[in-house]
Amino acid sequence: MADQIIYRETAPHQSFSPYIDAYWTVTGANTGYLPDKVLPDACVDIILNTGPGFASEIGATQMHSGQAYPIGTITPLSRP
Repeated sequence: MADQIIYRETAPHQSFSPYIDAYWTVTGANTGYLPDKVLPDACVDIILNTGPGFASEIGATQMHSGQAYPIGTITPLSRP
């Protein structure tokens, strides 16, 4: 059986909506590296890993369990 990754996005309470666009979760069991490309959106993300550690393209690092990772705005790569 193939690994299944589930992505869910949830709107914040209306009192937080001026500050928070969405909460999102990714759950599943994947024993290997799963690359994911994120398009530039000018948003700041905070990633909180509540599961086991996993490899990430973000700084070619390990996302450790129980750690929070503030990720700055993502901008397009400039081309020469």
